[in-house]
Amino acid sequence: MVLKSFLIIILLLLFCHYLSGQNESFLIDDWMEMIAEEGIEVDWDENLDFFIKVSISPLNINAVKKEELEKFFFLSDIQIENLLYYLYENGSMLTIYELQGVEGFDDRIIDLMKPFFVVEPLKEIGRYNAGLNVISRFNSIVQTPRGYIKDDANDPVFAGNKQRFLLRSDLEFGNIKLGIAMEKDPGEVYVNNKTQLPDFLVGYAQYTNDSKIQKLVIGSYRLHSGQGMALSNGYSRSYLADPSNIMDRSKPVRGYNGTNELNYLNGIGVEINLWRNFVLTPFFSYKKIDASYLDSISVQLQLTGFHRTESEIDNRKRVGELMFGSIIKSCIKQVNIEGGFYHYRLNNSLLTSKKMYQYFSYSGESLINTWLTYSTIVGNVIMFGELALNDFSNKSLLQGFMWEPRSSFKFSAQMRYFDHGFYAPYQCVRSASVNNSGEERVVFGLYMKPFEKTALSLYHSIIRYNWLKYLVDKLSVSSETMVSVDRDLSSRSTIQIRYRLKQFMKNNSSEFLKLGVQSINQHQYRFQSNYNISNCWNVVTRVEHSIYSPEISDNSYGWLFYQDIVFTSKTKCLKTTFRYSHFDTDDYNSRIYAYEPDVLYAFSVPAFSGNGSRILLNISYRFSRIFTGYFRISNWHYNNRSSIGTGINEISGNDKTELAFQIRLSF
Repeated sequence: MVLKSFLIIILLLLFCHYLSGQNESFLIDDWMEMIAEEGIEVDWDENLDFFIKVSISPLNINAVKKEELEKFFFLSDIQIENLLYYLYENGSMLTIYELQGVEGFDDRIIDLMKPFFVVEPLKEIGRYNAGLNVISRFNSIVQTPRGYIKDDANDPVFAGNKQRFLLRSDLEFGNIKLGIAMEKDPGEVYVNNKTQLPDFLVGYAQYTNDSKIQKLVIGSYRLHSGQGMALSNGYSRSYLADPSNIMDRSKPVRGYNGTNELNYLNGIGVEINLWRNFVLTPFFSYKKIDASYLDSISVQLQLTGFHRTESEIDNRKRVGELMFGSIIKSCIKQVNIEGGFYHYRLNNSLLTSKKMYQYFSYSGESLINTWLTYSTIVGNVIMFGELALNDFSNKSLLQGFMWEPRSSFKFSAQMRYFDHGFYAPYQCVRSASVNNSGEERVVFGLYMKPFEKTALSLYHSIIRYNWLKYLVDKLSVSSETMVSVDRDLSSRSTIQIRYRLKQFMKNNSSEFLKLGVQSINQHQYRFQSNYNISNCWNVVTRVEHSIYSPEISDNSYGWLFYQDIVFTSKTKCLKTTFRYSHFDTDDYNSRIYAYEPDVLYAFSVPAFSGNGSRILLNISYRFSRIFTGYFRISNWHYNNRSSIGTGINEISGNDKTELAFQIRLSF
């Protein structure tokens, strides 16, 4: 296996030597893949809505707002401030290439901005926003898992069929925006027998204005404050996605009609302009959440969002969750200060299983979280930090800075600390363990271009755990290092070489040594080439190798090879992606993750484990200005299995085929 894979790499390296190049393109797929590899659950609905909207109707750079610029992840805070200052000092731009005169903007950044910005006189601004966006999606597995099969002795375990269905709609008319979403997961029924409503249903009404009441949202909504240590309904930042940009940006209250059944609030949120740059955001939320009763008064939260089996249906929305609080923020010159609090309460007392690693986990029915955060820009340095408390005692602390003397060199560092007993039910901070209580972390990131066509990214983190964690029965330290080199071979071709090392500790699971903790090194090597054959055809080739190296046991190895062939018609109406993947791993420890193209708003990051192949075909076609169709088919084939999955999800045979159909109406 190793010799075969080595020969594949050599052939690919020789092939890429003759590639003639690739144009700079929008790298959102790469960014999504980095985040996905961190195991972060992402709801892309809001972000993709924005990018789709501005790709169709680009922003006027002469009238762009700071909040709009902050949605472009490839723009740093220093670049945003430099652009706004340039417009303030010099007035309207005449061409987008005038960005070359803004400090920190090079050809790469300008190329990334081109699809989303236009340059128009200010007098041509002021179009009335109106539109309707409707998404309907159907997913299914062709084969039938055991849990759906009825035999002579037993009924199916799952209450519903194996299809997944989603309907999502947004209506915008001037200052008013309405949204609704309903979803049925595989195994769930379409309509709940008790409520006669869809299994998952959310909706909102949003009003936006430039007056005293800047925004009002009624229904389901999301909030994000500061660095997310105490309050964030969103996704945590992946340092690997951009090692040089490790600061989260505060987001306003916004309506929510996504598909994450857990991470949102339900009630009312208001943004009030108190005075000049002082904004107050009071909020109130109440919703029912899934939980199982441990006794007559204590519950344990159920965080899957599934309601397929008898027990999952019984646990559906059994406990009331009440939450209210307020956020206040101000911006004075280059200093942003934000603080807030919320009171969180459950109808029943939350009880966590008291295994040793959960000794400090939160138990109770109410708590108060408070926080204070700041960020400031001094020259080409950004400093930021946050202090959060729960019940005015247990604390978490974050401090960081980013140095960006020029667009070709960025350096960042961040320190983070959590008390053992710190708990925030709606925090969203990336953690290397199930619970970040008692965790200390230091992160360093670097981005530089030592040569004109070569970029180097470096990330390193050290984590110390001041208590036991899941599968580690002693105090431990872990670290993670990533080095990535991206090289433009020409205007059509790029290659990437990446190495990632994880060092951590884990309980020994050897058959002969049941006790003790061993050190583990996990190596990941990646080579990828991108080649634009023409304006219509693009090919992407990747080879990835993983080595799982325990201190006591034998090493396990994994290989993944995939080839993408992407076709985009000249009119941009049709886009197809075909991928063939071959994988060979010794066990689950040496598994390899890879992001896959999917229908719009969907997200797929399968784990490749075992020996076999995977074929994927993804097609999107715009039939008219208002109607777009999507189709996706994928197939797993395993060479060394007679069944796929376990338990009630087991499929007989060595093939698993998945289908997805989606339509999008946009007026």
